[in-house]
Amino acid sequence: MSIAAMNWVWSLRLRPSVKFVLLALADAADDNGVCWPSVATIANKTCLEDRSVQRILSKVKMDGLLEIERRYKNDGAPTSNRYRLTMKTGGDKTSPPPIPADSQVVVTESPPPGDASVTQTTNESSVNPQPLPSVSCGGPELIFPKQFSGREMVLATQHLSGLPPELAQEVLDELAARMNAGAVRGSPLGYLRTLASRAKEGAFSPEAGVQVAAAREREREQSLARQTQPVSRILTEQERKDRIGDLYRIMARQPKTRQESQNG
Repeated sequence: MSIAAMNWVWSLRLRPSVKFVLLALADAADDNGVCWPSVATIANKTCLEDRSVQRILSKVKMDGLLEIERRYKNDGAPTSNRYRLTMKTGGDKTSPPPIPADSQVVVTESPPPGDASVTQTTNESSVNPQPLPSVSCGGPELIFPKQFSGREMVLATQHLSGLPPELAQEVLDELAARMNAGAVRGSPLGYLRTLASRAKEGAFSPEAGVQVAAAREREREQSLARQTQPVSRILTEQERKDRIGDLYRIMARQPKTRQESQNG
């Protein structure tokens, strides 16, 4: 694993799936940013489909973030590509600088109600990043709190590893609801870790998160309804006149009743 490559990827402002793929490469790269993992290995690390990984690799190559060299065995059969992370300067320039490797960050976590206060000393700095989590894939994509950054999503995935996707989403919904209500005063990741531990022990029961899940379901249903509704628009003045004229012409062609004929 190249620390320089990992730090470079963390500094980039990218969509989570793209960042996960680059992190998987950095996790296997040497100090020159060179590695040669297979597409299947990258897909397993990032919980993406092989086809999605290939599409992302092509995109980051076009963006100048990655160089790809095809490799072949002695018998001419293709093998895994050789990748080189270009480590060009880029990303979000407003991001804070990395924390020095020898720094200690004291995080006071606010656990869920019923737990004692926890104070944890951690050294989760960007200079010493953790490898990507190896989690079970194939389930629905998790929806994280909107306040989470890409890095926090990766770390949250580590805490949720081993939970069924449905239960992991309930834990995330509970965290999102409490964050929105201002109940999380310390580290959201520490709060999540406590909720995930409860869930793994079978002691977790969703409370506020039920409303988050219900709101998401309502939004999904409304979105589907909007897609099936016909598109309406306001008629122009000329269109209104044309339609009124069509209505008069249709009425003029209708046969007159006996009363109307006598009156005529």
